[in-house]
Amino acid sequence: MKYIITENKLVDFIGKYLEKSIGKLRKFPLNSINAREGDFELVDDDGNTIFSYFDYGLGVDRNIFYKMMSLFSFDKTELENLLESWFKKNYPGNMVLSTYAG
Repeated sequence: MKYIITENKLVDFIGKYLEKSIGKLRKFPLNSINAREGDFELVDDDGNTIFSYFDYGLGVDRNIFYKMMSLFSFDKTELENLLESWFKKNYPGNMVLSTYAG
């Protein structure tokens, strides 16, 4: 059976997957010496950095990134675009120029 899903629904699905598999993410200022004001990281309950927003780039935990690629059969570019859309929806006002597995 084949389904057609809108991008908005797919972005919501990605958000629900992250919430179910990782839990609620907490936002902390990025402590890097090169960080701009407004750069931050999103960590899980164990204090592991899942996403880092640094210099308009969105870094994604490598294990989660490749697990999602495999689980959903996304190619790298598809997943990067979906994660950017998810991030923009959940953290508006933070422009993303690139997404990468970190």
